[in-house]
Amino acid sequence: IPKIRFWITLAKHNLPLQLDCISKESLQYFQPYRENHFPPHLQKILRTGNFTKLRHECTISELRLHNQFGETLIHVLCKSRWFPGIAEIVEWLLDDVHLPLNVRDIHGRSPLHVACMVPSAGFLMDGRVQESFALVRTLVARAPELLLFEDNHGQTPLDFVSFPDYGEWNEALKTDTPSYLSRIRRFLTNITTLQSCE
Repeated sequence: IPKIRFWITLAKHNLPLQLDCISKESLQYFQPYRENHFPPHLQKILRTGNFTKLRHECTISELRLHNQFGETLIHVLCKSRWFPGIAEIVEWLLDDVHLPLNVRDIHGRSPLHVACMVPSAGFLMDGRVQESFALVRTLVARAPELLLFEDNHGQTPLDFVSFPDYGEWNEALKTDTPSYLSRIRRFLTNITTLQSCE
């Protein structure tokens, strides 16, 4: 089970296994909750799945909105992570539009929680499992600390990983955990420093 594998590694390095949704670390890390509504043309793009139109038919300010559930566009796109090219669109939103990953929806879930809720292997044929998992790897590579945070129900992203995805996750954790650990350690050091300055 990926969560157990990750916990064993964290414990060996004297790192916390998870962080409560109302912990000081959580409150300092995540942006304040917001909700708006996506404009009608953005909703239409999301309904039809023609995500490449996001680049051409939406303004930056529209792309930065949250929906009525506090979800950013990245949350919403993570629900469709099996669409071809979705990882590249999310990377564009992160790099060019500067959408943050330290955002929670109405349930206290980060985009990584949402991405882990959508199984990849069970839905995909023709070798697109790797492409679907590329989005998850992108999110974790950019913010591995998201693996530690609980949602409002006490669940971390790894709690949502489905059995068909265990193989992909175990392989990713085996190869990428050393870089995750250094980033998580740096994140915890920075948060501790901020807390001591208060």
